[in-house]
Amino acid sequence: MYVAKIASGYKKPDGITFIKKGEEEKFILSLPIEKIWGIGKKTRERLKNAGIFSPADIHGKSISLLTTVFGNGMGSFLYNAVRGGKEITFGEEAKSHSISVERTFEFDVANEYAIETAFMELSAQLIWRMHTENVKAKTVNIRIRYEDFYTITAQESSEIPVSNADDLLERCLRIFNRKYEKGKGIRLLGIGLSGIETSEKPTQAELFDFGNSKKAKLEKTLFEMERKNPSLKVRKARLLSTEAEQNNLFRRDLND
Repeated sequence: MYVAKIASGYKKPDGITFIKKGEEEKFILSLPIEKIWGIGKKTRERLKNAGIFSPADIHGKSISLLTTVFGNGMGSFLYNAVRGGKEITFGEEAKSHSISVERTFEFDVANEYAIETAFMELSAQLIWRMHTENVKAKTVNIRIRYEDFYTITAQESSEIPVSNADDLLERCLRIFNRKYEKGKGIRLLGIGLSGIETSEKPTQAELFDFGNSKKAKLEKTLFEMERKNPSLKVRKARLLSTEAEQNNLFRRDLND
């Protein structure tokens, strides 16, 4: 079905493409990379940066290399696509290799407590998305947009995947404290996870856990409870303030 999808649009509007049984892979390898269904502009740019310019180039890479460079979802997709797409179900999009959330403030924020609260809120949102998509990641990135709209990004990777919201918050604050120009007003904060993998993939255990596995199990349990009963909302007390109360917190910067 995957090859049929490509063939159906190969010689539009009037041409017909006939592919003999057993020659699916040969057909795919004869195509320019932009004709491969599911490989969009952004992915082609990433492939180019990795020195990969054709389906044949992809075909020559191992699945372990492709998943390491492009993430489990996209790497597996690339590996199977150039082999005739036998493992690909038509209509499935390759999973994104990253997920992110961000918050734009009504006011320029420089208050340390407000900044930490914003990171706490974003970390909780991102962990919930991580549970929803059943994925994990070892690379955390943050985005800071200042009052003059100058924007910086920074990231940190670890051998151990992010396990819970507190773990993610700690990593975000560590990156932030290295990069933030202290005292400068912030208009937007964003955090993301990249190098996404399925949660089922085996992971190296932490030498020193510090309670992270217990927190992760508790969060997973709360997520499952909330999924079954959407009216149930369990959040840290610090995040239960109303939007008006949070805006008052951020306004303090204007009066300092």
